[in-house]
Amino acid sequence: MTYYNQEFEMIVLGAMLLEPNILDDYNFYDDLFSKQNNKIIFKTIVECIENGVKPDIMVISEKLKDAEITAGYISSLTSKVLAVSNVAFYLKELEELSRKRKLEMMIKICAAELNAKTSQEIIEKIEDSLTHLNEEKSKGYLQLREYTTKAIERIEKKYHGTFGGIRVGYRDVDYLMDDLPGGTLNIIAARTSMGKTATALNIAHNILRQNKKVGFFSLEMSGDLLAERFIQKIAMVNTRKIRDLKKEGFERINSACENIYDLKIWVDDTPNIYLYDLKSKSRKMKREGIEIIFIDFLSLIRIQNEKLSLYEKYGMISHELKALARELEIPIVALSQLTRNAEDNKPNLADLRNSGMIEEDADCVVLLSGKRVDENVELIFDIAKNRNGSIGECRLMFKKEYQLISDIDYSAQP
Repeated sequence: MTYYNQEFEMIVLGAMLLEPNILDDYNFYDDLFSKQNNKIIFKTIVECIENGVKPDIMVISEKLKDAEITAGYISSLTSKVLAVSNVAFYLKELEELSRKRKLEMMIKICAAELNAKTSQEIIEKIEDSLTHLNEEKSKGYLQLREYTTKAIERIEKKYHGTFGGIRVGYRDVDYLMDDLPGGTLNIIAARTSMGKTATALNIAHNILRQNKKVGFFSLEMSGDLLAERFIQKIAMVNTRKIRDLKKEGFERINSACENIYDLKIWVDDTPNIYLYDLKSKSRKMKREGIEIIFIDFLSLIRIQNEKLSLYEKYGMISHELKALARELEIPIVALSQLTRNAEDNKPNLADLRNSGMIEEDADCVVLLSGKRVDENVELIFDIAKNRNGSIGECRLMFKKEYQLISDIDYSAQP
């Protein structure tokens, strides 16, 4: 079956010749036209408009006299048009046919590659193609005023404290960061054993308390160890000293387990997961209502092309994660490593391992460092980059034996 309508294509081109200004009112693109001659005419009309020339029949005929497109065919286009105002109907039909042609081509390409590629690679290609098709359908632009209603609603909700966005859940951090908007890539970076995973788990728990659904990719730690960290935090027990626990400690563990059963968090602990697999599972999580995704951590994600340098690899991963966040319209929080330069110094953006593309793609970058205070660690939560809020430092208390991160109670200090 062929997916085109020559008559409709001619009507749309004729309407453009009669009223070139309709290009300002509708979304035209060359893939709407299935016939090469019609594509050439469309591109020539657009070229004339861009150069300030009115694209009438004579002008277009002259420009295409060497393209084997007759003046008679060009003049016949306008005769097809009954009313320029009906062009929206024909455009909608051509857009549907264009999408079907692309789907047909995608199916043929994937069928031809079945013997050469794995099933997972084919699935990833199909998912990416479908995503691009959906993005194409939503293409177009609006005047800024079209967005102001939602913007005012967002501002008013923030003012009244009723904004339903995703908060990190710490007093000073939320004051600076405001919230975690959908479609953003957020990086939390630190040196080894500085509390990256604990920070992600604590933020995830804070978000779960907001009745949000959370997805968590644990590439470094198994799901059962992750669950133990949650139990440790909620029960306020040190599971490494389990033999020293008294009865009330086990009661708190049982209570914590009951609490965890009610948490809306889904964990994937596939080690060294491939990027295409992570993207595929993230899309499934989104379909099941997940509102934020955590990835622990970025450098353990694998890609198909193992020949890329680390800089190129991390750049590709960060770029794809940013695109994934925008596609799913949810925030993604990815953990990353800092270089050895940050070991004994205050970290900065340049300390992000292979930082160039990660820093560029990220909407928000948090650099963690800390200093010991008695048995605890005062965690410095440095918001070094933030497209959607302020930058600055906050301090949190990290009770390492319980994997618990909390606000500092300044009123209790002398």
